[in-house]
Amino acid sequence: MLVPLAVAGAMRLAQSGPGRIGLAAVAIANALIPAAHAILNIQIPILPMRAEWALLQSPQPPYASQPYLEAALQAMRNNQKGTANKLLSIGTRLAPDSAISVLTESIFLWENQRGTEAMEKLALWRNSHSFHPEVSV
Repeated sequence: MLVPLAVAGAMRLAQSGPGRIGLAAVAIANALIPAAHAILNIQIPILPMRAEWALLQSPQPPYASQPYLEAALQAMRNNQKGTANKLLSIGTRLAPDSAISVLTESIFLWENQRGTEAMEKLALWRNSHSFHPEVSV
């Protein structure tokens, strides 16, 4: 019963203008592709808004950057530069503007004899988070 209505609506949407074809394609794909929870064996809980907001503000692993950055520091201590670089890349992509990401990346640059680049990164981050951005380091 609903399928003919959906097809008719998609056709009408496609006829209404050139920019609407993409929207119609997305709507049709949304109707035809099954949801992940229907085809995969996973459960994603739907939490109250307050809990979802708290998770957004302080994400838990594997979405938190801090465990990756701590592991990168440990790899640097063990002189495993390749592993440290990979972990640092993940950690900085998860929280690119956090202080711990910038500091860990600066330490990594400093340890790899790229001190000037490390200092520039720290100065840029400091200036962008200053109450007085017009005052540079």
